[in-house]
Amino acid sequence: RAAALIPTLSNILAVGLASERANPQVILQPGAYISGPYLIYVDLQFRATPLRDKERVTQVLTELADVLNVQFQSAVRLRGFAIDQSTLSAVDFPPAGRTTE
Repeated sequence: RAAALIPTLSNILAVGLASERANPQVILQPGAYISGPYLIYVDLQFRATPLRDKERVTQVLTELADVLNVQFQSAVRLRGFAIDQSTLSAVDFPPAGRTTE
């Protein structure tokens, strides 16, 4: 059920945060420990831009919450964190064209 939501969640992120469609990365992971009444937790991390202000991010979080609440009939806790792009690093392994063998 959760995996079927990825296109919808990705679209909300792409449109709401004005990102390229290939950029939203949605990771669905079961939790081993859940505190409080929220059975679903969303941690939204995004590159900081002037367009992605608190109002816009709150709207995106609300849209995500609506979809998840309808699908799972559960309380949802969502948080958004802007990341300074100058400190963002990423590594893909193995590098393109190389295998681990």
